[in-house]
Amino acid sequence: MNDVNNITCEIAHKVQETEEEFIFSTLCNHIQEKYEIIVEKKELYAAIELIRKLRENGIDIYQLQSKANSDTKSYAKGYTNGYSSGYASAMNDVTRFAEQRKRIEEEEEE
Repeated sequence: MNDVNNITCEIAHKVQETEEEFIFSTLCNHIQEKYEIIVEKKELYAAIELIRKLRENGIDIYQLQSKANSDTKSYAKGYTNGYSSGYASAMNDVTRFAEQRKRIEEEEEE
């Protein structure tokens, strides 16, 4: 009788593992197609745990998402503006340097 119980538990465990793997595989395929990212099982579990904790503490996940999107856009804009400004400044420096060098060479020729 004990062997039957062990076999039954083993089969039930394997069915549960197969079901969980199927669900994870289905979710991963959907995530990869829709968002073009690959999610590991640990990441998915962590995301679900994060959602649970946010809900328990009354934090609106949609508000956090909106702020994260806004912050990301601000950081990207700041980077782009900073890069453009730095590039323009460097080009001005190079142009001034070239002009000074040209004047020095012309003075030396005289």
